[in-house]
Amino acid sequence: MAGCFFKDFETEVEKLEVATRFFQELEALSGGMESDMHIENPVKTSTGVAIGTLMAAQCVKDYIRTFKFVQGVNQAIKKARSKFPGQTIRIIYAGTGPFATLALPSMFEFSGEDVKWTLLEINEETFQTLKHTIQSLGLEDRVERFVRCNAVQFKPDDSTFFHILLSETMQHALVREQQVSITSHLSRFLHPEGFFLPQEVKVEVALFNPAKRFKQLQGQNVEKDLPSYSNIKGTALAWNRQMADAVSRGDSFPVFPFSFEKGNADYTQLILQTTIHIFENHFLYPWESGLTTPLILDQWNNSKNKELKSYCIQYQVSENPGFNFTKK
Repeated sequence: MAGCFFKDFETEVEKLEVATRFFQELEALSGGMESDMHIENPVKTSTGVAIGTLMAAQCVKDYIRTFKFVQGVNQAIKKARSKFPGQTIRIIYAGTGPFATLALPSMFEFSGEDVKWTLLEINEETFQTLKHTIQSLGLEDRVERFVRCNAVQFKPDDSTFFHILLSETMQHALVREQQVSITSHLSRFLHPEGFFLPQEVKVEVALFNPAKRFKQLQGQNVEKDLPSYSNIKGTALAWNRQMADAVSRGDSFPVFPFSFEKGNADYTQLILQTTIHIFENHFLYPWESGLTTPLILDQWNNSKNKELKSYCIQYQVSENPGFNFTKK
């Protein structure tokens, strides 16, 4: 089943069926976790929350996300093997969930001599299920280390760099979870020419017209002379290796000032929209996944009472990470 992620499909329904069967097989392998309600408990940390075992497992059902990440990871491994010939490619995967979903298909493709994985997971229930999954599938030789830890505190055993850093510990607009804190910490252990996955998570401030977007999704005609359903005001944060390295050195997150006209009839919402550049030609675009659904910041009814609003927005890492807004 894992190999199906690298096949070409004619319809989205076929992809959904593959992702669903993949989850069902892994869930059965784990012994039926859906009956254990306590495994829904998240782990709270000073830099964000780690979701519970069941929710982490079910992420595979976000099938567009799963397909694109699996394919992007696989492409990154192939490029790393070409870039570092003769070396065993070392990958650190933080926040694996119970099945290491984004790694499993590539684990089946590449031997332990070709690729070694260091798997980090903070949740005890999740960690035990992860080890059981890998052992049941006979993939232990692909794993360099299983480490139960908060990834922001991880330290490798030696000074050898990893060739690939992989983490998908996020929600839309990089809120609530630890993606930023984890990758800023682990980037220091990545080879200078290694691959940071996803390559970039871009969060943009935008004005949005949900009615017009709905018409587009329904295939209805939308007046050509009207503005687009999304009017980008600018980038609040482009989270990539360069930014992660800068934050790791102690630099502050950038501040983005913007203004908008509240009450403008062309738009009725102020949102943060997310685009994820996984690797090279693999992207998750807005509205394709739960990770890229818009985060609504403000909304209003069409009104003749227009008001100019000016704000500054800046990301912050805390127990509840996300963006802070202040009036200019």
